[in-house]
Amino acid sequence: MKLTGEGRKYTRADGYVEIYFPSHPDATGHGTVLEHRLVAGKHLGRRLDKDEVVHHKDHNCAHNVWSNLVVMRRKEHDALTLAEEREKTKLLRSRLAEYERRFGAL
Repeated sequence: MKLTGEGRKYTRADGYVEIYFPSHPDATGHGTVLEHRLVAGKHLGRRLDKDEVVHHKDHNCAHNVWSNLVVMRRKEHDALTLAEEREKTKLLRSRLAEYERRFGAL
């Protein structure tokens, strides 16, 4: 894919938004930077460390307003993600049990 026009936004297949910004020190080989990292860096007034991750509170990776973002270390983000997955699994099991109680086993 040929990217042109500094500042143009592109949505990747996984839903993350990239901005064409080849002059940015953290730009990829294609000249893009993830929008959520730019927003967080601008808010903090500095570039993010390689070990810093930007978490989307609402899990919508295209919703890149500062009020929806939290900067944390990768290890913290991994722990948060694991805890969220456990809660999601617990909720799904509870819903399945309720369904089976009402309508019988699947």
